[in-house]
Amino acid sequence: MSETSKISKPRQKRAEITREKIIQAGMKLFFRDGYYNTSSKKIAKEAKIAIGSFYNHFIDKKALLIEVIQRHMQEIHDVVFDGFKNVNLREMHGNQFVKFIIQQSIGAHNFTPEFHREIDKLAYIDDDIHKLHAIEKERIIGLFVSLLEERKAELRVTDIRAASTVVVTAVEETIHQFVLFESSIEKDRILTELSDMIFRYLYK
Repeated sequence: MSETSKISKPRQKRAEITREKIIQAGMKLFFRDGYYNTSSKKIAKEAKIAIGSFYNHFIDKKALLIEVIQRHMQEIHDVVFDGFKNVNLREMHGNQFVKFIIQQSIGAHNFTPEFHREIDKLAYIDDDIHKLHAIEKERIIGLFVSLLEERKAELRVTDIRAASTVVVTAVEETIHQFVLFESSIEKDRILTELSDMIFRYLYK
């Protein structure tokens, strides 16, 4: 091993540690204070690094936000897939399956709801965030398509892709009413009607 390699590995490790500190600091401040109330200087201070070190890793706070969003989305998927591992979806009756999917979606939205709300707002005004948001929704729709394909013989709907888009959109928008925003109707009443609507729509 050359002397250069011996030197570069510790430097690389320090760089990885610093980058992770920045990500964790950005995550904390974006979650707590929102994007516009968080500056690169505040992130550097929270990470206990010089502002120059911040810019060695990220061109600006938006670049950091995008990485935080991508990590956040992956963490949500890990939580959802862990839930799938513990049940046998194929043995569930239609109404049980629908209720389970809705509960998993609630769990995903309950995962740092303040940040979820912030991403939704930014998606309306920033093209890059909108693209990330759209990619994530397509990923969820793709997952739901695969779940419905396994139950195709039981379904009333024939266009699985279109039906999955309708269901994912309905679940997401409805859950937003009581997880991300305040609703004038109790959560249980909304969920009862949502699961009944989706079950009647999907199944024979």
